Amino acid sequence: WQIEPLSIYYATKDLLLNKEALWKKYEGFFQWADFLNIDEKNELGKYLMLNLITPMSDEHYLGDGFFLYLKWLISRHPEKIREIMQWLIEPRKGILNFVSLADMVYPRATALDEEMWDFIRDVVLSYDSRQWQLLATLKPQRKG
Repeated sequence: WQIEPLSIYYATKDLLLNKEALWKKYEGFFQWADFLNIDEKNELGKYLMLNLITPMSDEHYLGDGFFLYLKWLISRHPEKIREIMQWLIEPRKGILNFVSLADMVYPRATALDEEMWDFIRDVVLSYDSRQWQLLATLKPQRKG
């Protein structure tokens, strides 16, 4: 048997995680989000561990926990939805790079997946954006 950390990228030694490195990824966001108070900024800590269970290996991806944090922020600051959406719809870093988490937890669970897909459907894809309007014109290719 071999036990590995949730995230080799953020492991400092054995099973210890470098939480400072996790937070560092969001420095640019917090510089932009100067409207947040300290408690709202610290709330991200409740979501960060979700970033470690994703099968996504792209270092640019902002993380499932971060997107659920943004969902929480939108509920607190609905007037900032247009600005927050720019963080959600980043082509390389954004939420549309989400990969199912159901098989990454034991016992297998779909609750996180359902929350992410609902967020994508209800907020991101309904967002008034030219980028999404272009996606709506795509037609699936059918074989045969």
